[in-house]
Amino acid sequence: MRQIQHPMSRAIYEFDEDFNVLVTTKDGKTGTFDPEGRYLHGEVKSVDPEMARWVGLGPREPVPITQNRRFMGAAKLLEKMQADRLAEEARSNRLAEGGKL
Repeated sequence: MRQIQHPMSRAIYEFDEDFNVLVTTKDGKTGTFDPEGRYLHGEVKSVDPEMARWVGLGPREPVPITQNRRFMGAAKLLEKMQADRLAEEARSNRLAEGGKL
């Protein structure tokens, strides 16, 4: 069973058999939330939604940076940087062999 203790509140977040997140506070109060952190029932009515997602949905598979919308142009930039680096290495090798540019 997946469970984790919240680093600040010290509440225990655990995945229950109904695929929800059961939160138990230090003083023993409990509340049940869906995996997105929405309240379902119980004495505890607020939750850290990120912790609920982590426990309820589990860690996500990493995606390549080029699929992140913030870095859509990264693939072209990386290709250009690699081509520039290879060209510089070739130029350095020709100079080291005594050749001309």
